[in-house]
Amino acid sequence: MLRYFATVLVLLFSLSAFSKEKSPADNDTAFNKNSGIKTIRVDKKNIDALTNLGMLWGYIKYYHPNVRKGDYNMDAELFRFLPKVLACSDSKAANKLIEEWLAHFGEVKKRYNNKPHDSTTQVKLMPSYGYLFDSDIFSKQFIEKLEFIKNNPDTRQFPYYITLFNSVMLKNEQAYTDSFPDAGTRLLALYRYWNLINYFYPYRHLISDDWNKVLSEFIPVFCEANDTPAYVVACERLIARIGDTHSGISGGIATAFYKKHYTFPAKCYFIDEKMVLFDVYDTLGLKTKLFPGDIIEEVDGLTIREHIEKDRSLCSVSNYSIMLNGLSGWGGKIFSSTDTLIHLKVRHGDQVSVFDFPRVPFAKNIRFKSIVDKDTAYKIIDNNIGYIYAGKLRNIDFNTLKHYLNNTRGMIVDLRGYPGSFMPFVYGNWLKCGKTPFAKFYEANVDLPGQFIIKTTIKNGSDDTSCYKGRIVILVNSNTMSQAEYTAMALSSAPG
Repeated sequence: MLRYFATVLVLLFSLSAFSKEKSPADNDTAFNKNSGIKTIRVDKKNIDALTNLGMLWGYIKYYHPNVRKGDYNMDAELFRFLPKVLACSDSKAANKLIEEWLAHFGEVKKRYNNKPHDSTTQVKLMPSYGYLFDSDIFSKQFIEKLEFIKNNPDTRQFPYYITLFNSVMLKNEQAYTDSFPDAGTRLLALYRYWNLINYFYPYRHLISDDWNKVLSEFIPVFCEANDTPAYVVACERLIARIGDTHSGISGGIATAFYKKHYTFPAKCYFIDEKMVLFDVYDTLGLKTKLFPGDIIEEVDGLTIREHIEKDRSLCSVSNYSIMLNGLSGWGGKIFSSTDTLIHLKVRHGDQVSVFDFPRVPFAKNIRFKSIVDKDTAYKIIDNNIGYIYAGKLRNIDFNTLKHYLNNTRGMIVDLRGYPGSFMPFVYGNWLKCGKTPFAKFYEANVDLPGQFIIKTTIKNGSDDTSCYKGRIVILVNSNTMSQAEYTAMALSSAPG
């Protein structure tokens, strides 16, 4: 599934800062360092209670009009309330206390002629509220109060924690960066992420797991992640559950953690389930010992299959091929370690060799050959067939390219890499005779969080008689990602 716009996933870091007058939420600074909750016991009673609390916390944060206008700091409110829930003797008492917490956030007024959404719009996705409307868990009176809040949003101002430009952006999120987060703050990280996905992730319906159960599953994982490696791995595992190649973790603790890692300067691809060497960076004299086509059979005593099974739960990817590429590439987890030496078992034809090489620090200036290494952006090949390699295109190429290739009998557009020019419209309008849709864009409804509305249908193509008349072939592989996927969508809608 195409995930074209980068999905920005924030755990404990604010995306943006806005200059404004301070609200009551801004002035509540009692917990600006940590929650003060060092440990959380993770028995079944607490897991159930913390699951329900996390779902209600997010609902209040994004739905309650008094929170939306900035009257309450939801981090601080959670940290004040959490010890009371943990002190409950059983699940029934905890749920009763959680229900009573809703009244703490003040009265909600009836809003007349104020609909949270327009019934005439085309809805792509409706909200999900976890277990909050489950009558087996919560009382009828409590559910009615939640329903009233949902149906009476204050739409006169933008929410305190969310803003909407071209996509949803977080704001007013405290960054807890002064020290390693304690158990309460780690739980907050989980709550923030789970609710962000639940209410503002447009592909929530494509997540293969039950997202409600993911929250329960990760409560003990986050509460017990008592050091940096465990916490970073917990975050990676959680992010991986949405299966989106655009998602990941960076900054803060994660960056500090990975600065302690080293990697091996090689690029591999998986072919027929084998990890095949494609290129090495020759600062270490590696090219006299390792050659393109060599098969890496073991790394640090583990077979490649064992590495895949060990690391796949940490990879947020949209499909299996992308996962393999990520694991085996420059900086991939198969080559990455805090150990400065790497032990390799390599097959070269019928010969198997064992090597010990030094790992190297991560460096942005190391570059490898492309699997599609072309010397030109376009040319004419046999039988008057045009060929375009998108990876080498530049905006200034188009008019010359069009003139050169326009009378070919067919066109191959090679998208096995990231396009060097934005092609969907300039090239789409040339290669596609007739205007037709190729994509729909939908947008979050901040007044009914969790709902996504189809806003725009995107067309390309041209009715100009100078449009291309030949047949078109588009080449894609597992390197066709992001803008390349969007380009494939745009150009593949051409007839023939």
